[in-house]
Amino acid sequence: MNNIKKYNLLFLLFVVIAACGTKETSPRAEADFNENWQFYWADSIDSEMVEKDKVQWREVTLPHDWSIEMEYTHKNTAGCTGYLPGGIGWYKKSFLMPTDAKDKVTWIEFDGIYRDSKIWVNGKYVGGRPYGYSAFKIDLSDHLNYGEKANEIIVKVNRKAFMDARWYPGSGIYRNVELVTVNPVHIAHWGTFVTTPDVSREKSTVAIKTSVLNESNTPQDIKVTQQIKNSKGILVKTTSSVLQLKVGENSLKQEMMIEKPFLWSDETPNLYQMVTTLENSEGEILDEYTTPFGVRSIRFDAKRGFFLNGENKKLKGVCLHNDAGAVGSAVPVDVWRRRLRILKEAGVNAIRTAHNPASADFMDLCDEMGFLVQVEAFDEWTVNKNKWIDDKPNAWKYDFGAKTTGYGPLYEEWAERDLKDMIRRDRNHPSVIMWSVGNEIEWTFGYYWKTAISNQDDFNKVLNKTSGGNLQLVALARQLHQWVKEEDTTRPSTAGEVLPQAGNLTGYCDAVDVTGYNYQSHHYDAHHKAYPDRIIYGSENFAQWQEWKDCLDRDFISGVFLWPGISYLGETSGYPSKALDIGLMDIAGFKKPVYHFFKTFWQEKPTVYFGTQKTESSHYLLEDGKVVENPKKKRPTKWHWAALNNHWNYQNKESVYIETYTNAEEVELFLNDQSLGSQYLKDNEDRILKWIFPFEKGKLKAVARTHGSVVAEYEIKTADQPQYVQMNLDQNKVKANGKNVVHVVAQLHDINGNPVKHLNKEIQFKVKGDAKIIGIDNGQNNNTNPFKADHCMTSEGKVLLLVQAGKTQNETVVVEALMDDVVVGENEFEMTF
Repeated sequence: MNNIKKYNLLFLLFVVIAACGTKETSPRAEADFNENWQFYWADSIDSEMVEKDKVQWREVTLPHDWSIEMEYTHKNTAGCTGYLPGGIGWYKKSFLMPTDAKDKVTWIEFDGIYRDSKIWVNGKYVGGRPYGYSAFKIDLSDHLNYGEKANEIIVKVNRKAFMDARWYPGSGIYRNVELVTVNPVHIAHWGTFVTTPDVSREKSTVAIKTSVLNESNTPQDIKVTQQIKNSKGILVKTTSSVLQLKVGENSLKQEMMIEKPFLWSDETPNLYQMVTTLENSEGEILDEYTTPFGVRSIRFDAKRGFFLNGENKKLKGVCLHNDAGAVGSAVPVDVWRRRLRILKEAGVNAIRTAHNPASADFMDLCDEMGFLVQVEAFDEWTVNKNKWIDDKPNAWKYDFGAKTTGYGPLYEEWAERDLKDMIRRDRNHPSVIMWSVGNEIEWTFGYYWKTAISNQDDFNKVLNKTSGGNLQLVALARQLHQWVKEEDTTRPSTAGEVLPQAGNLTGYCDAVDVTGYNYQSHHYDAHHKAYPDRIIYGSENFAQWQEWKDCLDRDFISGVFLWPGISYLGETSGYPSKALDIGLMDIAGFKKPVYHFFKTFWQEKPTVYFGTQKTESSHYLLEDGKVVENPKKKRPTKWHWAALNNHWNYQNKESVYIETYTNAEEVELFLNDQSLGSQYLKDNEDRILKWIFPFEKGKLKAVARTHGSVVAEYEIKTADQPQYVQMNLDQNKVKANGKNVVHVVAQLHDINGNPVKHLNKEIQFKVKGDAKIIGIDNGQNNNTNPFKADHCMTSEGKVLLLVQAGKTQNETVVVEALMDDVVVGENEFEMTF
């Protein structure tokens, strides 16, 4: 009976959607297909079809990542993928289709399934996709029941190769799913391509190429109308053309001019909409599809770097992985929005999707928030890479059998389709400025490690000895470049190259339009001199001042992408270290000291920040009244940053090291309102102002000045024992849509209201109302507390709770924090229409 009710509810929902679709303005039905799925996990069941009546299913809502729900373990896991299990997952869903859809075309669209998916509908195999980051569709029209007879879809996801990546990829149907029904004559999947070939602030050309499918039995004439609307929905421009359709695929190019357009940029992310309508000779609307786009121009120059809308601009970029900490790879939009907002506050304007295509939601946010994006396709081509596997004497293993199998075996059959589908899905995003075909692929070609050889003759000898003269890497790169150009000539191809000096000798650097240098800034000048027509940028860089200075001092370097913007799960070894603890932010999205450092030169607003540390634990000494680097304990200069505290709690008279970051001219430090002296930014080449002095309880304050005027301040106070929890919410009102997420940052405070950051307590949370906890984390890479718990030990006195809204409108949700079973904090948010 319950199943019948569910089918009827789904049927009514689909009928409503389809009915809306019959209106003149929207003849296609696009149904959110994320709800009412059932899931079953098996560690080893690998049959072609699960015995669905003999297993215990549980209900889930997509997107869903099963690995992140599990507990950390050292059994059948590895550091490379974050010590979380893989296995095999099964999903099933029952649904009804209206009778009037029988003569139409219906497909299901998956934005990503990780990985090796196989799909059945009503017992018939209909397809799948092995690459876990590819978006794809499957036509279901010939396999569906219509009317009152239910349909069943089953999806098998095979992640038995639990060491298949160098980082945590997630498991399952971890991105959105849609069910789309259209007329036989319709706009093809990803069938619109909007470009802006000529851009100025006075007028801009907008061109659109439309692919139309005629799946009827007869040719016919249709009118194709394009309408440009601004962000307020106001019509800006329109044009129509008649297209004589043959049976099968047809294409049409149209062009319009916009007067005084609102240009898209990282600072002003203005968006337009292209509404494409198909109309037959009788005036019937056959299809309508909306394509968001932006009016902007991009250009890379070998001598002057990157230009956006004619303006020379440095890429202040970061690399981001697919996961988002406590929610794994099934990331709600609000979670990415918070993370991107924090990066934006630091002045970040560019993102590299390392090392795979991101979700459609993520790309939409980049358009909306103003990020320039390098979209990357692959981390591996024909050969699998090394993985961190720490259960063997040599933790860095090249191959460990089937469990480490990545993209290598898929390349020959799937690379072209995976790359082109990535481009087709994302080519209308104004945020996209480059297509990357791969990252550090040189690893998998042994002769590329012979980098000490600097001349062509000697290199050729090594090449012939180690590879038989086979330049397969170059041939593959050229083929990938060609595939990019077959889909999009408006953006350059690129690759992240870790050994460009070897690429110079083989031609790999010239196989793509723009060459990315991974950790190779020391070659910028020599390579620019030797190859003056080459376009160079830092595709992967240490989060250090020198890396940015090397870019800033050279007009020909377009920008940098720091590794990484946010710490991520995996790529680690030594249980229980589940994450690589580097980046501007930790895995919970909390700011780290290096975040504040880069903020001082990536955004213009005056700022000041300092961190503290016991002098004996620091990298510095006090000699003759000056702070100098400890020769026995050099400061990290690559991925890691100095370990600093953001509290002022030490032993009385204990020697403490303080380092300060600012973009002001000078900083004066005060302890209990007594000046400890001033330091000037111009006197510190590394942009770090340093103090060492004995600890004294009270208030430590930094006052930043420019031209003698105070422009920024920062202070911390000595805290006592924690007494209560203050909870800050990033949203006080959300829609009751079952999707929106409220981030709750719970911070310990003492009786005087001071944040307690030197002590930690376990906090438990209770949520009252129609909402649920979807994640909890303190940001520490060695914290093995399950992400799907209601409790967690704080780190630096704080913890992050993620609460997802339900669907009850006009309800207030209360979040309580408890220590030792006593409520010590409370806050609330409202769910609205």
